[in-house]
Amino acid sequence: MVGFFKKIKMRVTKPKAKVFIALDRNVVGLGEELTGTLHVTSEEEFDADEVRVEVKCWSRTKNLVHTKEGWEEKETTQILWSTKERVCGRLHLTPRYKEEFPFKVKIPHYAPPTSLEPDRRIRWEAKGVIAVKKRPDVTTKSIGVEVVRWTTPTVTAPPLTTKEAQTPSIQAVKPIPTNCTRCGAPLDVTREDVIITCRYCGNTIVVATREEIKKHSMIENKLHPQEAVDIAKEYMDKGVLRRGVAEKAQITGVRLRYIPFWIFPAYAETYYTGRRGLGVSELREIKHAVTDERKKGWVKLGKVLKAAAELAIEGYVAYERGPTFRRISRTISRQYDWTVLARRAVLSDVKYYEVPLERKIPFDPGRIPSDAEFFNTELNEEEAKDKVKAEVEIKQRELVSEEVDTIETCHTRVRVGEGELLHAPVWFVHYKLGERDYAVAVDGSTGKVLGGGRPLIKLI
Repeated sequence: MVGFFKKIKMRVTKPKAKVFIALDRNVVGLGEELTGTLHVTSEEEFDADEVRVEVKCWSRTKNLVHTKEGWEEKETTQILWSTKERVCGRLHLTPRYKEEFPFKVKIPHYAPPTSLEPDRRIRWEAKGVIAVKKRPDVTTKSIGVEVVRWTTPTVTAPPLTTKEAQTPSIQAVKPIPTNCTRCGAPLDVTREDVIITCRYCGNTIVVATREEIKKHSMIENKLHPQEAVDIAKEYMDKGVLRRGVAEKAQITGVRLRYIPFWIFPAYAETYYTGRRGLGVSELREIKHAVTDERKKGWVKLGKVLKAAAELAIEGYVAYERGPTFRRISRTISRQYDWTVLARRAVLSDVKYYEVPLERKIPFDPGRIPSDAEFFNTELNEEEAKDKVKAEVEIKQRELVSEEVDTIETCHTRVRVGEGELLHAPVWFVHYKLGERDYAVAVDGSTGKVLGGGRPLIKLI
């Protein structure tokens, strides 16, 4: 009996161990590596699943929300980017254990830098973690990291010769435009915007070079505000434990926003080797099918049934003949039309966006309602391409994990074509339930829910 209670106590108490994170430097530039060392010590014997470092970027923004009493200022917090980098796998710790684990984390160049602005505060933090199965993890306190966008210092250069002055590669730095270069209308430009669009004539240019964006399209809004609210309420009530949430929710704001996206044609080819025979790959395929929000319901069901049938056959063979392992060496090729959000931080509520290509039309500012919010572009084409390559590589590796139980090698080549800028209508329905604020994002063209917050259960 004493041993039983001892096991119960161990499961609810944190191991007697410490992890300390020491950074090589607290200031790092976008696109650079954050490096340091995790110091791990232990006073008891236990098994750890892994030792990792976690880095995240989050923002706290102030927005105006319409209520019955009028407009009120609300603060919202959202995660803009995060990663978990393993520095050590399974580990057996003993009393007086002491070890140091160096680490490095690549900070993406498309992420937002640290900002202390009152209306939009952005912070970066890092912490060390010892992950323990069935017991609380051992963690450090999060320490702040200053992430900056390095700028090239201004250097006084000698006068250019006639030949150098005629060379097109040497260009003067131009100031941020305040008026449209085509129609002269005033422009609303922030320092984060890299591509701006005139709301009057539709002229779209790169801020730094004044180069015009030729491939710019849009999708028209087809929903009225009440239709967006009805769709959001239906989303609120999804789930047995959420019945009646929409009835209790207080709608605090309904807003149409035109959000920029980049669309790229991408071709990926992945060569991999691995082993199969335990049924793990089929279970992964079922999990991916269920959690893939880009796929329609009948496509998900088809993938689940296919994987379940393969799992049943493999289980039967293992039962009759014993476990058999097969070594697989193949190539997976896929063609994608990949969409990425062209903003660094807006819209944690927009989890994905599937472009209805049949509804795409050339950009026309006259088709955008005058009361709709319009967002300029914060990611240029090259930055968006890098993001597409990274996301496609993750998708290809996910496909490989559905083919084999254990991945031995996996090499992916991604070719990305010319991008197209697209502005799409998204309705944001804000509501309050109890003391918490939520928002649901609804595609203004198709009526699909793109993401949003809702309670785990109906509040009584």
